[in-house]
Amino acid sequence: MKLKKILMTSTLITGIAFVSNASSNVYAASILEVEPNDTIETAQPISLNGEIKGNISKVYKEPTNEDYLKITVSQDGILNLKMDKSESFENKIQVLDSEKNIIMDRKVGFTKNLEDSINLGKGEYYIRLYLEYNADGNKSYDYNLITSFKPYTASYKGETEDNDTIERADLIAVNTTYHGSLLKSNHSGDEIDIFKVSIPKDTYTSINLHFEDSFWNVSLLDANGKEIQSDYSQGRTESHTFDGQFKAGDYYIKVDTYFDYGNLNYSIRADISEVKSFKDISKNHEFYKEISMVRELGIINGYTDGNFRPNEKIKRKHVAAMINRAGATLTPIRKMTYFSDLRVTDSAYDSIRKLYAAGVIDGNGDNFNPENSLTHAQIAKILVNAFGLEKNSDKVYSFSDVKKSAWYYDYVQILAENGATLNSKGKFNPNSPVTRAELAVLISRTIEASKIIPL
Repeated sequence: MKLKKILMTSTLITGIAFVSNASSNVYAASILEVEPNDTIETAQPISLNGEIKGNISKVYKEPTNEDYLKITVSQDGILNLKMDKSESFENKIQVLDSEKNIIMDRKVGFTKNLEDSINLGKGEYYIRLYLEYNADGNKSYDYNLITSFKPYTASYKGETEDNDTIERADLIAVNTTYHGSLLKSNHSGDEIDIFKVSIPKDTYTSINLHFEDSFWNVSLLDANGKEIQSDYSQGRTESHTFDGQFKAGDYYIKVDTYFDYGNLNYSIRADISEVKSFKDISKNHEFYKEISMVRELGIINGYTDGNFRPNEKIKRKHVAAMINRAGATLTPIRKMTYFSDLRVTDSAYDSIRKLYAAGVIDGNGDNFNPENSLTHAQIAKILVNAFGLEKNSDKVYSFSDVKKSAWYYDYVQILAENGATLNSKGKFNPNSPVTRAELAVLISRTIEASKIIPL
């Protein structure tokens, strides 16, 4: 027996404002689907901003009864699709371009709703809705599909869909948010997006990416396409930032996903800002030069009130963040472990993960103690290991408070030979907590010694 699809009247309901329960968007009208609309050729035209009520079904060993809807886009923008279902069932939503290429392929799964979006340029597109699986064999399902469209503006833009090579990379304007979508499916294979950022002069730049799910890979490339930095989510975070003092020139950001199936939506934004002096660091400050240097390199940020607070004890989490920004070569030699006082959502987690994986920093049992301070002896070991500093002479550097039998003796000798110590009247002060100003000095001198040039 062939199950007939439940047909609804094709009368357009006019003059009715529809308000979604999950959104404050108001739609001018709600319509019912019109049969037949089970092929691209018979696709039903719908509004970019509206609601359509429909029904899809599938009978065992018989073709799927599916719906095709047609939309016309008159200007570039982002289409949002929100699907509410009468009950839980597994179905798919696809968006196809005018040449029938699949540009969005989303498996909804056994949930009652879905919300997703895609960047579209001018043209005609088709929305395909169909059941992928029906355990009951003979059953049909009702749905509501809500569409809303947001045109691009000067500060709100989206990618083109052919930006998968450096030659076709999307040029993004600074201080502007761009939205993108990556598709991975049996139909399309893996997709990548590449963006180009042109930095007009040496300046501090922050390139921020935010993802709707945590299944992404990102790489920062130089003008020749050579990788400078890269990272991947590991299912732990939904954002990533490349920041620091960029030299003038062109850079590329490559984005891809390791989603098993479906679309990954994201946004990308490059911000350029002029570096200003800290309110509490005058030009007469003992370490003004070093503090200014590490700030211009984007290694330190200071506090929201504009102060640096040079005499505060540096915290372990801030040390990890600063060393990571300084461009230390951190080659993983072990996996990240669990610390009860550290969450993957913590701002410094990514930096701590990299330093721990590289064997540069350890915890204390189940705790990492991110808020604790570090001593000069501990910092000496961290800097030497993070930046790969070495001692290439037999010269002995004397400090009245550093004994040859001390566990940190060799680290202090290496720092001293590389000119990365403080002048403290013949003392190293191994057990004294390091201040924020002192760490700025140590990092600036370590960078010069290691000849590492951060972004």
